[in-house]
Amino acid sequence: MDNESAHSQTEMDKMPEEPTVDLANHVETVLKQLQSKFENMSKNILTKMDTMGSRLDELERSLGGLVQEELSQPQTMTPPQPTTVTIDNNDKN
Repeated sequence: MDNESAHSQTEMDKMPEEPTVDLANHVETVLKQLQSKFENMSKNILTKMDTMGSRLDELERSLGGLVQEELSQPQTMTPPQPTTVTIDNNDKN
């Protein structure tokens, strides 16, 4: 038996490690694909955040301009005066 197990071990050493190599290559390929997708998503997120920041800055400038314009105009509006309604109970038509 000792001779047989030594013989089978030698045969196993001679066998190519193809399944292990294939698995390692596949795992490496999948990891590269995931890394590429992650990088693309990160770039897209950063681009959208930059765009959103620019739009918020523009909105802030617009609102600031409107506020300054409103403050620079003379206040011509007067608050509405309360109206009174009188009911004449003596009026019998």
